[in-house]
Amino acid sequence: MIPSLRSEFVKLSRRGVVVGTGCATAGVALLGTAIPYITGTTSDGGGGPMSSASTTEPGLASLSNDDGAIQGIATISKLLGVVVLVLVALSVANEYTHGTLKNLLVRHPKRATLLGGKLGALAISATTLALWATVIAVAASFALAPLNDVHIAQWTTASGIASIGTAAIGLVASNLAYASIGALLAVLLRAPATAIGIGVAWALLGEQLIGSLIDAVADVSAWLPGSLASGLVDTSDLGRISSSLALAAWVAGFTAMAIFVFSQREVDA
Repeated sequence: MIPSLRSEFVKLSRRGVVVGTGCATAGVALLGTAIPYITGTTSDGGGGPMSSASTTEPGLASLSNDDGAIQGIATISKLLGVVVLVLVALSVANEYTHGTLKNLLVRHPKRATLLGGKLGALAISATTLALWATVIAVAASFALAPLNDVHIAQWTTASGIASIGTAAIGLVASNLAYASIGALLAVLLRAPATAIGIGVAWALLGEQLIGSLIDAVADVSAWLPGSLASGLVDTSDLGRISSSLALAAWVAGFTAMAIFVFSQREVDA
């Protein structure tokens, strides 16, 4: 095992990191799962104790479809990505802030290998958080459905299980995309607060604004990384193969740029 990969695993396995990221991911997953039940109704207006009986909109009716168990998590994949972005930015940028990077470089002089090992461990962590979020969301869906008279028969069919698996894979890809953004910002800015601030602003608002401006000239906002990541978890206008290839190109580009900058710039702190 690459030494930097092993040392990063040690950092990520600390109780504070595990509990913090695990609880944040679970909280976001629970929120996303609960939102349709809190705000939606059944087609006949009798949506149960968590919905309003005064309307007849088919909000909860769609939850009986084969993808009903993961409809909620599809709406908050961006927030889950933000959790990963913060984790990665903190882990990488703190090496500069705390002055530990020079010590790491003494033990591991090959910079590309050093950062590659750290990013490999963070990628595994991002994958684990995506799977954890999927488990929480599906479990919460099965718990909430009976309270709202949502039929779950289709959830356990072959197509229902396939929908859960597809959403989990899409969520892994989404988390890896946000992890690569966090890593690049951390290497470029060398300050956790700045990297996190810019990363969160980009994820929650910046890409949407920039996409709107770009679409005034050409329809390209669907090819931006955040849109591609969300499309893989939910539904993409570009198709899953095109979206996957485009997102993989973004992740590879961000990662390669981070490793290149890390290898070339001097460490002053």
